Amino acid sequence: MKAMRIFLGMSALLVVAFVWGTSMTVAAPRASHRLAGTHSIPPHILPILDRACLDCHSAQTRWPWYNRLPLVSQAVQRDVKEGREHVDFSSWTPLHRVTANELQDICDAVSGGEMPPLSYRLVHPEARLSERDKTAVCEWAIQLQRPAE
Repeated sequence: MKAMRIFLGMSALLVVAFVWGTSMTVAAPRASHRLAGTHSIPPHILPILDRACLDCHSAQTRWPWYNRLPLVSQAVQRDVKEGREHVDFSSWTPLHRVTANELQDICDAVSGGEMPPLSYRLVHPEARLSERDKTAVCEWAIQLQRPAE
């Protein structure tokens, strides 16, 4: 009987924690080209970035359901914050000058399998990049590094 009360109490706490969650607002709805019209990103690269990069590297984050779980939400929000500090595609406007270092870092991270991180790919299998995707991202980065003719 005592074990049952402990179990019910713990269950109630978990339900309250789940419902209460965090104060994080739900982000923009899933859209296939959240950065359409953004400077320097060609149409064939946008779908790759959309499914594998933009949740952490833009202001258009689609917060997952598990972001409402205490402790998990802190980790997710920390990862997104750090991702935006490294690269924030939302800031890539015509006024933003993309540096060769930024582009090379993107290519290196994608081709080296560092991005998207394993923890993200496990929960979001659609974010896995094929060799073709990696090649396309790197070719785009190399093309942008060339001076305009």
